[in-house]
Amino acid sequence: MLEGLGASEPMCDLRAAMVEAAREGRHVVLRGEPGTGRRWAARLIHALSRPAPGTLIEANARALSADELPRLVRTAHGGSLLLRELGEAEPPLRVAAALATTQHGPGAPRMIATAGDGADGGAMLLTDEAVHLRIPPVRDRSKEDVAVVIDGLHRVLRADIGTAPSRLDEDVADRLLQHPWPGNVRQMRNALERALLAAGHAPTVTLEHLPDEIRGQVLPPATLAEVERAHIERTVRRYGGNRTRAARELGIARATLINKIRAYALDV
Repeated sequence: MLEGLGASEPMCDLRAAMVEAAREGRHVVLRGEPGTGRRWAARLIHALSRPAPGTLIEANARALSADELPRLVRTAHGGSLLLRELGEAEPPLRVAAALATTQHGPGAPRMIATAGDGADGGAMLLTDEAVHLRIPPVRDRSKEDVAVVIDGLHRVLRADIGTAPSRLDEDVADRLLQHPWPGNVRQMRNALERALLAAGHAPTVTLEHLPDEIRGQVLPPATLAEVERAHIERTVRRYGGNRTRAARELGIARATLINKIRAYALDV
C-alpha cells in the first residue's frame, strides 16, 4: 500500500514519516488540498499501528459538536479517532480535540485530523503531541510518482469493477500524466473509473473511453459540487444503494444524503 506514494525523495520522506508516526502511536494532523488522499493516509497510518491497531472511528468534524466528541473518544478506545476536516470545525470542537490529545494510559485513542493547508494545526491537536504531515497535490508530484498513482488506481478499480480492461493505451497513460488534475487524486480516480466503465469488456482503455474533459484537454476546474456529486454517487453504489451505510461512510446524516441525492438527480 505504501508503494502507492511513489519513489521520489519527497514521497519516500513522507512514507518514512507515516510509518514512524504509526509505529510510535503519535497523534497526526494530515494537511493538504481536497482530493489529495488525506483520508487514505489516515487509514494507512491506523493500519500500520503496532501492536494491533484496534478500531478506527471516523467522523466529519463539520457535522460534529464538542459535546459528541467524548462519546467518540470512548468508542475509539484502544484504536484511532479520525476527525475529517477538523480545520473547518467550530472552535469548541477544535479545543475539545486538542484536549483529547492529552489523554494517556492504556487504551487512550490516537487522534488523527485532516485539515486544509491554511488551517491552524495548533488549535486542532496540540503541536507538541502531534506529527504534522502534508500530502502534496498532484501538480507538485513528479511524473514518476503520478504514474505510480495511476497504476495503483487502475489495479484497485479493476478489482472493484471486475470486468475492466487490464491495459491502458500508451496515449491514455500519457494524457493522464499530462493532465493538471485540479481535483487531485480524487478527480483522477473518478476519470479513470469512468473510462474503465466506458471500455467495458475491451482489452485496452483507449482515448475514446476517457471523459471529454480529459480526452480533449478542456480543462475546466472541477467544482466542489461536481466532486461531491461524483463522490456521493460512487459511495451509494458501493453499498448497493443502502442509504444508511453510505451516509455513515460519507460522515453525514441519512436525511442529508437523501436530500443531496434528490438535488443532484442521482439514479442510485
